[in-house]
Amino acid sequence: MLSPIDKLLAVEEIKKLKARYFRVIDSHDWVAFRGILADDAVFGSPNDAEAEKKWKGTIPWSHWTTPHITGADAIVAWISAGLANGTSVHRGFNAEIEVLTADTARGIWGLEDILRFPGMEVHGYGHYRDTYVRSDGVWRIKSFEVLRKSVEFRYLQTTGDAVV
Repeated sequence: MLSPIDKLLAVEEIKKLKARYFRVIDSHDWVAFRGILADDAVFGSPNDAEAEKKWKGTIPWSHWTTPHITGADAIVAWISAGLANGTSVHRGFNAEIEVLTADTARGIWGLEDILRFPGMEVHGYGHYRDTYVRSDGVWRIKSFEVLRKSVEFRYLQTTGDAVV
């Protein structure tokens, strides 16, 4: 059984891990991103079918669905390709982290992200649902899901170097 201090230390380490996740994705540091994922990590959005029904016909939905992807290298390849022509700002807040064992934990985070691509901006709200594993004394993301509750799409026009 973990002591309360050990649980608090694990929670703080996981909070730093998730903060690093936001920073390395937004800075396109794909080497660092790979380093925070477990080798057999899983990524996906379980509610995309529901969102697709809501938004079908209003946006090019194939660009915004997230299939279930298994393996850290495959996840990095998919996310880096998706953000290659864009910029992003990811925010996570209101962390609910539960330390299950000395080497496993799970968490739910509030989510807000802004993704900007040529001609379009996407502003999403919802939650991340994560699991974490510690190996060799280092916490890594084992799985993460994006559960979007609301997505706003804005089409942008460019005038010279300005976006309006």
